[in-house]
Amino acid sequence: MFRILYSDIRKIFTHWGFKVCLIVNISYHIFTVVLLKIVSYVAFKESIDADSVAFTYAGMAAFLITASTLLTTTSEYTDGCLRNKLISGVKRYEIILSAVIGGMVQGAVHSMAAAITATVTDAILTTGFDFYTIPEVADYWLVITLACMAIGAFSTVIIMVLGGGRSAYVVGLTLVIALRVLSMRILDKLFPVSGEVVITGKTLALYRFTDRFVPYLHLASRPHYGFESYLIGSFGLILISTVLGIIIFNRKEIV
Repeated sequence: MFRILYSDIRKIFTHWGFKVCLIVNISYHIFTVVLLKIVSYVAFKESIDADSVAFTYAGMAAFLITASTLLTTTSEYTDGCLRNKLISGVKRYEIILSAVIGGMVQGAVHSMAAAITATVTDAILTTGFDFYTIPEVADYWLVITLACMAIGAFSTVIIMVLGGGRSAYVVGLTLVIALRVLSMRILDKLFPVSGEVVITGKTLALYRFTDRFVPYLHLASRPHYGFESYLIGSFGLILISTVLGIIIFNRKEIV
């Protein structure tokens, strides 16, 4: 198991897809901060604060993690790595567990890279935080990291189950877009810009549950629940993904 895990993680770190996504991750924040700083200075003769740009990564994290896991995990099928593992006697549950951990590692690495980039860039190009305290910033990044690890695990399982073909790309990207739209709808209903919350009963309870425990929604807004809610939601998705992945992958015909 550990030999397979080491091999898989090493392959991820050397894969071109992971490197490209990491470059996009870092470049995106730097470009956003520089652009907003220029616009703010030219239009208003003002500097920007860190509050408005520190967590730009959260808005694109689900897309980035999904893309990173798609590119790295589909190679298990296209390069023949999966078949070689089975021929060498590696058990299927070990393959899926290693893949899930690899997806979690990608989520964690991308989040840490984003946090470091944001910290350095914002310290140089912004006036600092006006509303966030240092502990709040740290908590926010921890919530983002947990959510990205869960999304990485979930996305990886989908790819392993679907077989790494075009269907994996279609389902993976469609799902992340649909969940992004859903998260905006739920937040709009729970926290309307004007007026009161109009949903009630089971719909309200379902929306609150989704907002509280689904990691995709944890990236859509500033943390507003206790940390245990985000922890339960992230590890719950990881556990569900892993169990279902093992069950389905064990029955899957590898061609």
